[in-house]
Amino acid sequence: MAISNAVSLANLSSKDILIVDSTNDRVGIASTTPTQALDVVGTIKATSGTFTSNVSVGGTLSYEDVTNIDSVGIITARSDVSIADKIIHTGDTNTAIRFPAADTFTVETAGSERLRIKSDGKFGFNTTNPPRDYCFMSGQADTNIQITNSTTGVDDSAGALIQQDGNDLYIWNKENSFMSLGTNATEKVRITSAGEVRIANGNLKFTTAGKGIDFSATGDGTGTATSELLDDYEEGTFTPTAFVGTTALSVSGNTGTYTKVGNTVFFSCRLDSITKSGTGAFSIGGLPYTPLFSGNANKYNQPTVRFTGINPGGVLVPLFSPTGSQFIFFQSISTSGGLGNVTNTNLNSTCSIYGLSGFYTV
Repeated sequence: MAISNAVSLANLSSKDILIVDSTNDRVGIASTTPTQALDVVGTIKATSGTFTSNVSVGGTLSYEDVTNIDSVGIITARSDVSIADKIIHTGDTNTAIRFPAADTFTVETAGSERLRIKSDGKFGFNTTNPPRDYCFMSGQADTNIQITNSTTGVDDSAGALIQQDGNDLYIWNKENSFMSLGTNATEKVRITSAGEVRIANGNLKFTTAGKGIDFSATGDGTGTATSELLDDYEEGTFTPTAFVGTTALSVSGNTGTYTKVGNTVFFSCRLDSITKSGTGAFSIGGLPYTPLFSGNANKYNQPTVRFTGINPGGVLVPLFSPTGSQFIFFQSISTSGGLGNVTNTNLNSTCSIYGLSGFYTV
């Protein structure tokens, strides 16, 4: 049997089917120049095989009717790994990395999808259809995003928290420190740990009329409060005018400034070298705001003023014009109690600058 086999091998070798390279101790099957101990050109079919060292495949390694590949070590792929659906965790099959659709990547835990990146790059957490670039959703009434670092540590009360609780939004600094908001790389608003709101490099601006600072949390007086809203502050200038009756008096100069706080106007003005003429009551016009009740003869709003340059001949009584204009006219109460108009005769003839200051309600 040994001789017969030897003859058979020799015959095969002569036909280039089996090549024995005795010099290099190599055998080739259908390979005339074997480069390995066993060099096969063609297909090898075996029912089983055991390799005790490395196995190299220069082409494609195909598995037929194989449902599982078992590796006790690390599998290294030097190019792409093609997966039809998902990668699962051994012994925990409801945890997976999936590719459920073209250009879509998901992560599942406990059998439920937790994270999805869509083909358009939108990121969804606990939602399969994120409408924005980043969408965080929870299956509860509130969704929380926590940000911590090595200083804050990691626990429920650490770091920063962005919370959507029902329809309410909360932004928290859970630490005993400040919160800061900025634009153009500069801090604009800071909220301190004591609750102070500090505005830097800008102003607090209300863009809707009738809105302002509400002091309703403060204690009220014994009267009936009608408003606790400070809704206006304004500074400016105005041009005062002088009249006697309907005659405008000539002046060499006239300037005025005012400050409005809420519904109260504080003003100050001067008129230089008034030329007296005309008949009737003396008045100052051109006020920056129309006084409250002006135009109603039955509801005089008496301003509080100080006027230099008038000799009223009694107690000076400033009143707003009942004609609805921005005028203050002057009357005088005599020592006998009589009330009369202040006229050009009451203007101090030696006075070159007439000054008026005070405040009134609008």
